[in-house]
Amino acid sequence: MVFAKLIRPTVAFLGGLTLFVLAAVGYYDWTLPEIYYTRSENIPAMETVFPVVWEETPVIRKEGESRETRLLLFGVFPIKNATLTRLEEQKVIPGGEVFGMKLFSSGVMVTGFSDITSRDGSSFSPAARSGLSMGDIILSVNGEELDSNGELIELVKNSGGKALLLSVLREETAVRIEVAPKADEKGVYRLGVLVKDSSAGIGTVTFYEPVSGLFAGLGHPICEGETGTPIPLRSGEAMPAEIERVNKGSVGEAGELVGSFSSSLPIGRLKGNTECGIMALYESALPKKEPIYVATPSQVKKGKALIYTTVDDQGVKSYEIEIEEIRNSEKSGTRNLVIRITDEKLIQKTGGIVQGMSGSPIIQNGMLVGAVTHVLIGDPTRGYGVFADTMLRTLSEFLPEEEAIAS
Repeated sequence: MVFAKLIRPTVAFLGGLTLFVLAAVGYYDWTLPEIYYTRSENIPAMETVFPVVWEETPVIRKEGESRETRLLLFGVFPIKNATLTRLEEQKVIPGGEVFGMKLFSSGVMVTGFSDITSRDGSSFSPAARSGLSMGDIILSVNGEELDSNGELIELVKNSGGKALLLSVLREETAVRIEVAPKADEKGVYRLGVLVKDSSAGIGTVTFYEPVSGLFAGLGHPICEGETGTPIPLRSGEAMPAEIERVNKGSVGEAGELVGSFSSSLPIGRLKGNTECGIMALYESALPKKEPIYVATPSQVKKGKALIYTTVDDQGVKSYEIEIEEIRNSEKSGTRNLVIRITDEKLIQKTGGIVQGMSGSPIIQNGMLVGAVTHVLIGDPTRGYGVFADTMLRTLSEFLPEEEAIAS
């Protein structure tokens, strides 16, 4: 009888422990990345609630070399396979300066539709009826590549009403759509589509790579406002800019740095509009600031940090923040950090994070760890950041292979 009384709680305990282990393994399998980077022989420590360790100590003495091993919960239970790669220690010049951007897209982007009313009284949009969607990028018409809205208008006007074959990029998938222009009340052929071929704005430089002269900024792609679709870059210029005023952010409404181009002469050429920001070649003299190391994701810690940003005509200044959460999983995309502005001077000036501050470098323990990317509308003192290491590795893609940044 005594034995029976003991066996039940033991079975219950073991069952509960098994469920706990399975849940923890599943959670860490979902949230922990499969690829890790280090810039020393030391292995990165796991910032987890329950101990997660490497199955074998993957000491790497040679830069560029990788080791494959496994991650274990409590050093016992397998979670997933993981790869650790050693990178060369890389120094960059931290930014914080505001800059302007002029983007010209590849093709034209669909931003809306309008009905065309003909002389017989019928009214509809041929483009919408044909299957075109918001955010589609029209690359060519009857095989003729498009570079501007004007080119599309002329091709449609001269169509004589004959069906046109459009080559369209839709969420990275090539689509072919046939559409017949419709004559309006004046007899002019139109598609009934609103398109955009360029964009402009301001952002903040995250860092300059001193050897190549490339720089990275913004921390997120420039997107078309109506659709939220990243604009495919054909060409573009980085422009000098200045802040004219600040529209403070508040709960439910994002603030904004209102600025303008301070000169018509560009300071650089845009090279890429990527998921983690604008990549460009700086063609002016680099700022005379001390280069600092770029942290790998495993070197970023919760706690106090600084951001460098420009919010008035006084230039770049540093402000205190708190890194509240670190998201290492690939599933978090570029929203790797949750940050909170703690500096009262910045809060009084801007209300927190505002549009135009995107790209502001985040500095912790003397290293560049990330860049500000988004504000949380429900609390303008809080927002997201992307790892600086991700931006650096993306920047290296815009160099010839023999000049690639060692990361």
